[in-house]
This record gives sequence, C-alpha cells and structure tokens, in this order.
Amino acid sequence: MKLLKKVANLLRRVKRKYFKPRILRRFETVGTAEPRKRVQLPAEGEQQPVVYRVAAYGELAETKKRLSSLLKAKYADLIRGRSILIKFNLNTANPYPASVSPRMLRTVTEVLLELGAKKVMAGDCCTISLLPTKNQVRKAGLVEALAGMAEVICFDETPWVTVPIAGHYLKEVTVPQPALEAETII
Repeated sequence: MKLLKKVANLLRRVKRKYFKPRILRRFETVGTAEPRKRVQLPAEGEQQPVVYRVAAYGELAETKKRLSSLLKAKYADLIRGRSILIKFNLNTANPYPASVSPRMLRTVTEVLLELGAKKVMAGDCCTISLLPTKNQVRKAGLVEALAGMAEVICFDETPWVTVPIAGHYLKEVTVPQPALEAETII
C-alpha cells in the first residue's frame, strides 16, 4: 500500500513537471523589456507603509478614511494622473481571507480614483489547477465589485515579457505585460 502511494506521488510530480496544463502550453513571452524604475520607500526611521486589516464590515468606512488620508499625505505623487495596477490575491474564488475581499478591493479603487488616478487596473492569475482566472474572478464577485471603476485583468490571458534583473540566483523574470505598462503598482 505504501509503495503504491509513493508511485502515485512520483507520477503526479512527473506529470506536473513535464506535462503543463493545456492553458500553460500556449504560454509564450512576447519579448523582453527593461526593469521598472524603483520607487524609494520611506527610510528606516520614517513611518513605514501601513497594512490595514478589516475585522468587521462596519469598519470599512473608517478604513477608507484612514487609507485616503495616508495616501494623500505620503503617496499622492505616485497616484495623481497615473495608471495604477492593483495586484490582488486570487488563489481561488473562496471568500476572504482565502482570497481578496471584493468590498476592500472596491474601497481601495474608490480611494485611488478620488485621489486622481488616471486609470485603475486590477489583476492576478489564480492557482494553476483553477485556470482560467476569469472563471474565478466572476465567482469571487470581483467583476461586479469593480464595474465601471477599474479594468479587471486576468494575467493568464495577457502577453508576458521577460525582464533582466540583477539577482543573485535569477538573472531574468517573466512578468505579465500590464505590470510593466502601469505607472504604479499596489
């Protein structure tokens, strides 16, 4: 019985390594691009970026107010007049905390638009076993949450670009093209 389980696990690993899912077999890069310009974040002594966690739905309005004042005070130049990509987390269509909260994503998008963002895009690519991402985006309610406010981008449906980096182990990475086209990424 143990030997049978070991053989099954080995076959699964071989299948994953050598036989990509059908959607990834079509995966090709469309070229190379220069790395994005690095933005200087606050120095060590300065206030670091704040992470907001919403414990109850009632706190969303307060979170929106605090987020708006923080972004206006410290990051207005990275928002006003720029195209912004929000890279959200969508492993599955399961509700928050397994994936992004549609209400919180909508709130962040509203704040960015109120602060003068030229265009807001929101995107991700879900777990390989659940591709295509557009099905998970619909199930999670993100299309409805961002309707009329932001463009929802499924990275598995966009071109990808190879970008050289000065890494110790990696010399290049492959990223979705919208990540290079956006002026600011959140």
